[in-house]
Amino acid sequence: MNGLREVLDDSSEDEHEASAARHSVTTSGVEQETGFNLLIFGPQAIVTNPDILVHPPQAIIYALCDIYLHNVDPIVKVLHGPSVRRYLQEGGQYLDYQQGSTVVEALSFSIYHAAIISMSESQCIRQLGQEKQMLLKRYRFASEVSLMKADVVNTLDITTLQALLILIVCCHKLP
Repeated sequence: MNGLREVLDDSSEDEHEASAARHSVTTSGVEQETGFNLLIFGPQAIVTNPDILVHPPQAIIYALCDIYLHNVDPIVKVLHGPSVRRYLQEGGQYLDYQQGSTVVEALSFSIYHAAIISMSESQCIRQLGQEKQMLLKRYRFASEVSLMKADVVNTLDITTLQALLILIVCCHKLP
């Protein structure tokens, strides 16, 4: 990570100013000021609808947590299972993060997305009441946006990087 940061810091002053500047992006005809570095996710991750970051109902969160811990966590072992369970199923605090933290929000959406990827179409319909492709689209987009809000490109925060890792590993599985 430090090597990457050094390479990026060695860029010309103009490039550095351009990447640090706020970007003006047009989405659905609406021009928005964003403070996000769109290097990884691109301008399609800009949201005009704040409802995109709405979490599912608690019963669905409970199920997605179980599915993640059963199907994904044994393969992509980057999280402490009891801490994830305490946060998602029992409503407890996640590690030392404040309630409503953008970092924990990014982790939550990455977990939802990973759990859904591990499910079959029939499981999604039976357990979540919706088609898998619609859920994947919703939670991948929410994961990307929440990671941008957590400033994933500039962070050294381990939980943000864990959320990114989960998203990348799980997206690799998609065609």
